[in-house]
Order: sequence, then C-alpha cells, then structure tokens
Amino acid sequence: MKFENEEIDCFEIIKDNENISYVVAQLDEVTIMVLLHSPEMQNLIAQLLIANNLKPNRKTINSVISDIEACSYMVKDREEVFKRYAKHDGDLYVNSGEGNLAIKISAQDIKRVRCKKVRFLNSKYRGVIPYQNNVEGELGLLWKYVPIKGKNIKLLLLAWMVHSCFVDVNYPILLITGGAGSGKSTLTRILKTILDPTSFGLSSPVKSIDDVILAAKHNHLLAFDNNGSFSSDVQNMLCNISTGANFSERKFYSNSEALITRLCQPAIINGLYSPFTQDDVIDRAVHLGLKQLTDEDYSKTGGEREWQSKFLEDLPSILRGLYELIQGVIAIRDKIKLPPETPRMTDFVITGLAAEKILKHEKGAFLKAYKNNLNVGLSHIIEDSALAHALIAITKRLKDPVTCTRNELLNMLQERTKSHYSLMPKSPKELGHELNKIQKALFKLKGIDIQFLKRSSEGYRIKIIPPVVEE
Repeated sequence: MKFENEEIDCFEIIKDNENISYVVAQLDEVTIMVLLHSPEMQNLIAQLLIANNLKPNRKTINSVISDIEACSYMVKDREEVFKRYAKHDGDLYVNSGEGNLAIKISAQDIKRVRCKKVRFLNSKYRGVIPYQNNVEGELGLLWKYVPIKGKNIKLLLLAWMVHSCFVDVNYPILLITGGAGSGKSTLTRILKTILDPTSFGLSSPVKSIDDVILAAKHNHLLAFDNNGSFSSDVQNMLCNISTGANFSERKFYSNSEALITRLCQPAIINGLYSPFTQDDVIDRAVHLGLKQLTDEDYSKTGGEREWQSKFLEDLPSILRGLYELIQGVIAIRDKIKLPPETPRMTDFVITGLAAEKILKHEKGAFLKAYKNNLNVGLSHIIEDSALAHALIAITKRLKDPVTCTRNELLNMLQERTKSHYSLMPKSPKELGHELNKIQKALFKLKGIDIQFLKRSSEGYRIKIIPPVVEE
C-alpha cells in the first residue's frame, strides 16, 4: 500500500504473515525496509527529511510516524519478509547487506543481482557479505581456521552450514564445546561472519527465553557465547526456535493486545561443556568437541595475531566455495530419498545426503557421522548424571529384570551407592524427573531399559531391564 505525505514523497507499508507492519522507502535509489515502531524507522524518516531539504525535528518526525501508523491499519494483504536468506522460484537469495544487492544462487549459476523479487528487512546491525564474482571458490581454505579433524565431521559441519542458508526448513542447533584455548568463540565468530555477519556480533550467554527472542529478531543466525547450564524453559525455547513456533508478547503501547511472531532459525551455542540435559534438544543438536589449539594450528595462518586478517583475505574464496556447494545441493536436493531409520531432523538429513554426493564422500558417510554425533550428545547426559552411573553399576549385578516402586529404588540406591548418595534424587518425584532425562541415553548407549509401569497402591512402579549379555 502506497502512502503520500506532504513532507516526503512516498512510503510503502506492508505486513508479513504474522501481521507485523513494515515501512518501505527509497533513499539514494536504494530500497530500504524497516520495522514499524523501530529506531531504524525514525532514522529512515530523518534521512528522508534531510534528503528533501527539511529539518528533521521531533515534531515533523512524529507527524510522519502518526500518518504511517494510521495508514498501517488499512493494509490487509500479507507478504513474506526475510532477514538474510530468501527462497523464490526455487532459487536462493542472500542479502549481501549492500542496499538492493543480493547474491542469487540457482541450479544454473551464482551472480549478484539487484533484488526486487523478495523483501529483505533492513537493520542497523546488518553486516556486509564480501562476496566477489571474479574470485575462484576454495572451500578447503576454511580448514585453516576451523580446528576440527576427520573427513566425516567436516562433512557434518559443511552440511550444517549449507542447511543454515535455506528457509522453510528445520534447523539443528550447532553445539561447540571445549576447554580454554580451544577456539570456541573464534570458530563461532568465523561461522557467523560467513553466514550472517552483523554488528550484533556474538550474544552473551543465554539467561532467559527473552535473550533468545531478542537475538532472533535481529539475526538470521543466532550465536551465543560462553554458555553454562540452561534451564528447562531455555532448552524448550531453543527446541521451538529449531523447528519453528509462534511466540506472543504484549503489543507496543498495549496491555491487552498480543503480537504474534513466528521464529524458526539456526543457532550456535558454545561453552566449556554441553548445557543440554533434555533428550529432545539433544536430538536437535550437532555437537563439535574442540581440543586446545596448538602452535601448529596458529602457524597455518601466520600466527595468532594474523589469524583474523588472514581469514578476511580468504573469506571471498571461502564464500564462493560455499555458494558453489549450495548450488550443487539445490540442484539435487529434491531428488534425495530418505533411507529407513532417518533421525528426526529430516530436512537436515536431506541436505547432508546431497552434500555427501556433491563432495564425493563414500555413500553412507553422512548418516554414519550424524548418528554417531547424536550419540555423543546422549553420552553427556550419562556423564553428568550420578543416577545414571549408579544404575549402570546396579544392572551389572542383575541377571533378570527387576520391578520396584520409586521409594524402593531410592532405598536400593542408598544402600549400594553411599559414596554418591548426596548427588542422588532425594524424593520419588525427583527420581521420576531424573529417570525421564536419562532413560533414552541409558537404553541407546548402555542397553539398560527403564520402563514406567502403572501406579500401584504402593506408588509408581518402575521396571529395570539389564542389558542383554551375548554369550
């Protein structure tokens, strides 16, 4: 919808699929779209007033804002709005961060275009992607800066990078762990610079779900640095961000009207150890465990001080190589058939199988790497649970399944694990919650089956089936 104003030539107002309003205007022959009721909108109005030889005082800016707000109520049509990546007619468009310029990746070619077919949201945090048409692609340069070894784990990371550039898919969470000096923050910053550079940079550790929502509104790729343990609410939020969910909050200047926002975005979490304790979020994670960087690692780029400058020199070639891989995946992605027993993140599996083929890996390499990686996440649950270790010790002495109530199991744990009793659940309710957390990990990795039976007159009953010992 067009809006004519006495002070400024023309605004266009649009609404997205969640009924959120945006303002579109031309400034220096560049189309700029900003969120209504945002600092970027006020800045845009001020720049347009200056361009029209008008003084951008508060009275004039507020007058224009009032007119835009009034006009926004009349807009009924909905349009798709994107942050960094967009899909249109089977092609992928990447917002380069330079005005209307975008990188178009189709099955046929890769080129910079004046983007008029898709709507990209402008933000003061948006960074520039330094893609160059005339640079030869060399994705292998990435491994100078990414301290991981192993052909299959590299395939897993490349598949994750490619998948993070798609839209309308479910995104696995990239979890990076390692001790001090392992390059966790550096790797996160490198991936952020390649995929979604912003002045927002790396976000501070997640403390609440509001931190996740704030970052999601300003970034395509979320990146949280130096995280510790996560509450259940934060883990549930990250699950929802991974697979897509609607979130409601109070509308601006309103106590009763809700503003609904749909969020579905890739995310990177790094920390000394895994903050995930719930198997639903672990099933949505790709885990990279890093070792401490050596002098040899730094010497590949001329030393620690030159690490950043060397990376920026190689970045255009890395970008070209990544986009060539994306182009190959786009060309065959729709032809990929899912094998039996596919993990739950099927969109990611399709991308990984396509990348496996384009990069000429051995057939089955991606699924093998991915399934092994999922088990790494489950192993952290066992490592961090005193109850899991106690049950493993108890089942080693069992020849047949045992059925007991929660209270009976608590007494058994007290008798047989006195040295670790302080770390054990202290009530039947706590025991039930802890058993839910470790049930899947114990079965998949140790063969110990914990079954929850119907409640009896004596309380909730549990059946413990020891692993089958092959003779």
